[in-house]
Amino acid sequence: MPVGIDTGFFYLLKDEHPAALKVWETEEVIASAVSIYELQKHVLKGEFKDLPLAEKIEQSITVMSVNKNIAKKAAKISHTFGIHSLDALIISSLVEAGCKKIYSGDPHFEDFKEKNVKIVRLKKSDF
Repeated sequence: MPVGIDTGFFYLLKDEHPAALKVWETEEVIASAVSIYELQKHVLKGEFKDLPLAEKIEQSITVMSVNKNIAKKAAKISHTFGIHSLDALIISSLVEAGCKKIYSGDPHFEDFKEKNVKIVRLKKSDF
């Protein structure tokens, strides 16, 4: 079963967070195209110079595109849980892709509550 990751997850990889590295190495990982957009902005700013995965991310994981249904679900997520628009698009994409577990470094993701989806927040303080 695939697991979802958010943009903050890539920062955890960069910092060599043990749990993030384990997920990256052992799980089938899906990211939203929105995360690729956000990550690319950070790459252009030079924030991921030492992360070799930055150049290979799209080849290493499945990237879920945003479509009309995902956008509508994201609006509902944003409205219902007070989650920022881009985060809601990421969550919606991952849920649509069938992810039952989403790894995130973002505390806002914990506000999302859906019966069959578990949000796992990884913190820098965890290691």
